[in-house]
Amino acid sequence: MKLMYMQYNNLRLVPVWYTEAVCIHCFRLDLRNNYLTSLTEFTFRGLTGVRYLFLTNNRIYHIERRALRHLHQLLYLVLRGNPLSDVARLHFHSPSSLSYIDMSECGLTTVPRGLPASLRYVQLRRNNLTALHADAFTQCPQVNILVLDENKIHSVHNGTFTSMSHLQQVCMRRTPYTHIRGDLKYCTVGSHTTLWAMKTRQSIHSM
Repeated sequence: MKLMYMQYNNLRLVPVWYTEAVCIHCFRLDLRNNYLTSLTEFTFRGLTGVRYLFLTNNRIYHIERRALRHLHQLLYLVLRGNPLSDVARLHFHSPSSLSYIDMSECGLTTVPRGLPASLRYVQLRRNNLTALHADAFTQCPQVNILVLDENKIHSVHNGTFTSMSHLQQVCMRRTPYTHIRGDLKYCTVGSHTTLWAMKTRQSIHSM
């Protein structure tokens, strides 16, 4: 079985029956809109072929250190809409192939540690981020698009984007931009990067 759609099933645990044999070749697993609260080292055991994982709108608040390490081929991960404010670090299989992660609407107050270097697209919209520190994204230098819309960011430290040599677009719409704009002038980013930091669709180029 290559595709598994299990959304809206009132699941509180991921069924063990499929992790053992039925979905060993599954590459797309959809668990959206259930009642999962924790991801453990047993949650995805045996699902080494999963590339697309959707966990949107569960109640996940805890992710164990080894929970995601079984997902050797993971490319696309959506954790949107889970209360992950206490998750300070994520742990992926190394080396990781993950290129897309969505942690929007998770109540995050800081950017989680452990984001893999393979990431190209990072979605952190509608969280509670208030500042971007210089080391926030040093672990993922290949990111092309960084979405930070609708946070509470009032401070962007110098050097925040320096290590992101492939960065093309930073989106910070609907943020307290009156405090951000001055800081962005001192942020070093790539020559092709567009910074969207206005309530309206107006870009700021910082070189």
